[in-house]
Amino acid sequence: MHAAVALTANDGDLKGRVLRSRDSQPIADADVRVSEKDAKKTTNAHGAFEIEDLAPGTYMVIVTPPSGSPGGARDSQSWPRPFCA
Repeated sequence: MHAAVALTANDGDLKGRVLRSRDSQPIADADVRVSEKDAKKTTNAHGAFEIEDLAPGTYMVIVTPPSGSPGGARDSQSWPRPFCA
């Protein structure tokens, strides 16, 4: 997997960036989804995303890089991250 995600939570919002692990460059157009909710966003040119209005709790964040991105095939990766809103 060639993505890493940094997450911060504040007031029910989940914000972060999706980066390539080998060089920390942002990954644009990656899908970021919270599996327990019907919440999905696409990263911008800087790899940033924001998912708003999440209740406090633990969520599974699933990141799928765009097809055609460096590193080959489309591949999803999950990060369970607890946070309090």
